[in-house]
Amino acid sequence: MGKSFWTYISNGKHSIGSTGGMIYVYDEKDMEIANFKDMNYAYDLTFFPDGERFVSRSNEGLIAVYDLLNLRLIKKFRYGKAKDPHDQNLCVSADGKYIYVVVYTFDEKKNAPNCWIDVYETENFSLVETLFKESEIHPYYIEWGEENDVFYLLGSAKRGRSVIARCKGGCADVLSVSQNMERRYHNIKCWQLSGFTPKQREWIYPKDEVLERLDAPLTELWVKANLQ
Repeated sequence: MGKSFWTYISNGKHSIGSTGGMIYVYDEKDMEIANFKDMNYAYDLTFFPDGERFVSRSNEGLIAVYDLLNLRLIKKFRYGKAKDPHDQNLCVSADGKYIYVVVYTFDEKKNAPNCWIDVYETENFSLVETLFKESEIHPYYIEWGEENDVFYLLGSAKRGRSVIARCKGGCADVLSVSQNMERRYHNIKCWQLSGFTPKQREWIYPKDEVLERLDAPLTELWVKANLQ
């Protein structure tokens, strides 16, 4: 391919790479079949479960959904407030009906950041739910688990403690929380959103076993946290 990608994902049928300003789509033979330039700072890429669509999130507070069958942009829309930074992440529910995106804002009255999860349905891309907005848990990173109705979040609680939580999809019901999440795991996932390569990560944590799997899912970190 000969390009330096900030983010790269593949599902066997399609591969997608983002340079931040341009998104490239490749077929199973690694032939470029489309490219899109709809957003700047587009570092987040995620396939829909059906493999026929993908979604990208921009640090400028935009989300774009693409059709891989017809190679076109389906919808681009804004989330959060335009003035706030948007360096969190998103995921798609196991049934493909919802997009979960972590929203960051800064509370000027409290002089403190605030994070929550906005849920958009994927037919008309309307906001249908807001989760954790008044919660003691501030989500930073979310992933859908292997279970159809469960997602995992990495975040912080009181006094800045790093936590990993297993949550019921579609609501803010926290099924269980581990307080044993080491800060380094939190940092690794957050840095992953910033495009750190495995080599750059080794310079920071040269002996960290988590580096053996840069894309370690939150389910794996959940097990690790609960075994400590």
